[in-house]
Amino acid sequence: MTMGRSSRRRTCTFPGRAILNVKAFPHLRAVCYVFLGTVVYALVFASSKLTGGAVGLGPIMFLRYLGSVLTLALYMHLRGQSPIALQSLRWRLHFLRALCSVGGVAAVIYASARMPVLDATAISMLHVIGSVALATIVLGEPLGARIVAGTSLSTVGGAIVMISGGAFSSEGSRVLLPALVALASALLFAFDGFLLKISSRTDSPMVTLAHMNVFAFGLTLIPCILSWSDTSLGNLSLLVAFGPLALAGQYLIVKGYMIAPLSVVAPIDHSLLASSCLVGLVLFGEVPSPGAVFGSATIAVGALLVAAAKGKRPATGPAGDLSGEVVRDRH
Repeated sequence: MTMGRSSRRRTCTFPGRAILNVKAFPHLRAVCYVFLGTVVYALVFASSKLTGGAVGLGPIMFLRYLGSVLTLALYMHLRGQSPIALQSLRWRLHFLRALCSVGGVAAVIYASARMPVLDATAISMLHVIGSVALATIVLGEPLGARIVAGTSLSTVGGAIVMISGGAFSSEGSRVLLPALVALASALLFAFDGFLLKISSRTDSPMVTLAHMNVFAFGLTLIPCILSWSDTSLGNLSLLVAFGPLALAGQYLIVKGYMIAPLSVVAPIDHSLLASSCLVGLVLFGEVPSPGAVFGSATIAVGALLVAAAKGKRPATGPAGDLSGEVVRDRH
C-alpha cells in the first residue's frame, strides 16, 4: 500500500492516528531551533551566579569565548578546513553585531548576578518589540494577525513576569540599577537580532559563528586583563566549558533566523523566561511566583501563535541553505 508524500509531510502519526498537523505550523522548525537555543542561553546567562560571584564579568566573558574559539578550531581541524573557508566579505557587519551581542550578554550577566535571574532575563526580553519594529520598518516583513497577536501575548507575558518579580517596586529599589542595565541589554539585543537576520541571508551558520566568536574573543580580552583576579581551577574550567555550550545555542538560533522572518523568530526569545525560571529554581532555589508561572504560560501561547503564522517559504540560498532574499542584501 502506498501513501502520498504530501500526507507524510503534513502530519506526524502514531499507528492509525494523526497527532500533529505540521502544515498548520509552517514556522515550527524555526521556532524549535530558537527555543532550544534559548534553553542553552538560560544557563549561560546564569554563569556569574554559578561561580558564586568569585569571577569578574570580564574574565567570565573572555573564558566563555575562549572555549567557543577552541571548539571552532577543533571542528575545523577535524574537517580539514582552512580558516580562509570561513571568511566573509561582510566582516564589518559581523563585527558590529559582535559589539551589540557582547554588550548585551555582559549587561544580562551583570544584572543576573545582582537580582533574580528570571527578572533580569524578563527585562532583557523587551528587545523583541524593537526586533519586530526593525523587521517591519527596515526589512519590510509583513505582519499578519497571528504574528501581531503572538508578539503581543509574548510581550504581555514578559511584562507579567517582570512585574511579579518586583524589580521596580519599593521593596525592589535596591535592584533598580541592575534592572536598568538589563533594559539597556534589550536595546543591544534588538540590533543584534536585526544584524543576524541580515548576515544569515548570505553567510552560512558556521561563517556567522566564526566571525561572532573570534571578534567577541578579541573584544573581551582587555576587560578580562583589567578585571582579572585569582580564582579556582574549577571555576576557570567551568567558564571555558560554557564556550561549547554557548556555541551550540548560537548555532540553533542562527539556523532559526535563517529559515523564518525576523518578526516570527524574535518573539520566541521570550521562551528564555521559562528556561530562566527553571534554572533559577533548580540551581539557585529561586521559587517562581504565581505571576511568573502565569507569564511564562502566556509566552508559550504567544509562541504557538507565531509558529502558526502564515508566510512565504524563504528561498534557497547558497550551499542549499534556506536564507531568503539573498540577492537583495549582497551589496
